[in-house]
Parts: sequence; C-alpha cells; structure tokens
Amino acid sequence: MIPGPKARRHLRILALCLALGVAGAALVALLLAGATPAWAPAAPAPDASAAETFEHAVVRQLTAVRDQDPSGTAPGGPAWASMPWSVSLRDDDLRAWLSHRLEPWALNRDLLRAWPADVSRPLVVCDEGVIHVAVRLGGPDGRLAHFSCVPRIADDGSLWLSPTGAGVGRLRLPPQWVLRNDLIGRGADPQTTHLLECLRGEQPLADQAMIPLEGRRRVRILDLSPHPGRLEVRCRTELAGPGG
Repeated sequence: MIPGPKARRHLRILALCLALGVAGAALVALLLAGATPAWAPAAPAPDASAAETFEHAVVRQLTAVRDQDPSGTAPGGPAWASMPWSVSLRDDDLRAWLSHRLEPWALNRDLLRAWPADVSRPLVVCDEGVIHVAVRLGGPDGRLAHFSCVPRIADDGSLWLSPTGAGVGRLRLPPQWVLRNDLIGRGADPQTTHLLECLRGEQPLADQAMIPLEGRRRVRILDLSPHPGRLEVRCRTELAGPGG
C-alpha cells in the first residue's frame, strides 16, 4: 500500500527527528570528549626538582632500618622479615615523578624503546578506593584518554590492576575501548601490548610486588590503598634466603 501525502509527511518528520537526534548525540559526545573530567587537576605537575626530592625520599624509606617481626618467618619464606611499615604518597609527588622521571627510569630498564611523541606523560589522581590514570593524545592540548582502576595484591604476591571505568574527556566508554592495542599506534610492539593487557586486568602488572635492594634485601608491597589525594602503601622489608 502506497502511503498517502499525510503519511509521507509524517515519515519525513520522523526521519528528520531521527537525524537531528543522531546529530545531537554526536555533538554532545564530541563536546564531552573534549572536556576535562572533574577529577583532573587544573595545575600542571610540579617541576623536576620536586620529582628528584620525592625520589630521594622514597629511597630513604626503602632502605631505612626496620624492627624485626618477632613472630619469625614461615618455612620457605624469607630468612628475615621486618614488622610491616607504611608510607603515604601524595598525588602531587606522584605526578611530579611521572612527569619528569618516568621516561628515563623506563628507558634505563629497557621497559620502553622511546616515549611516544604524541602521548603525554601519565597523569595520576587517587580517589577513595580507586586510581585515575590519564594521558593526553595528540599533544599538550589533546584529548584526555583515561581509565580508573583498583590496585590489589593477590594471594600469590602478584600486583594486579582491575579497571572500573574509562573514557575520553567526560565521555564514558568501556575500558576495552580506551585500552585497545592500537591506542598509541604501536599495537605490534610486544612491550606496549603487554602493558595494555596489564591495564585491562588480563595480566599481572608484576608477578611479585617486590622492590629489590642491594644484596639480598628487598621490600615487599603488602597492600595499596588509594584515598583522595594520596596512596597509602603498606610494606615489609625482607632478607631473602641464600637461594631466594
């Protein structure tokens, strides 16, 4: 049955409304993608001297003399273990280190071949129970791609990041869309692919949440607890056995 003039007019109006709705949704998405999330700090990261001061402070905490745990250690564990101790890391200090010290640290340990030219240094903001991580794509004024995650230490001592959300600007997207392998155009790079798998929670970020020190000493991370403006880290200093 061929629709009459009135029905055709209604169809044209419906099609126009649908087109305007799609265009409006696309415009809103574009505006949201270009906006800055409410949690992102407006101030730039502190300068390089703040990053260096923070790095020295962390080293002092890692190497400080600790009291021995009087309960001893379990069979098969470390030869010596300290009482658990904690340190609070401020957002500003973390952002300073990431902005000025992350690249040389990663290059020195062969974790990266070169920092991508069109990707900013990571921006980290701690909130209650979650950590927001973001980078700007396409230059300093580019859009902010970000994801939120919960850090956790598994029973086997591995460190995992469990994503809870993601987006571009204020546009919310599934984490798998933001953390895709071609995010920075280097999907074929095994190091980048592995890192994105860790950020998606598919692989542990570290098989053992430990920081090796000189000799047989090491610091084991027992717990990571984000709070607004800071990351609380609970640790234990250990002395590995002769074969550990």
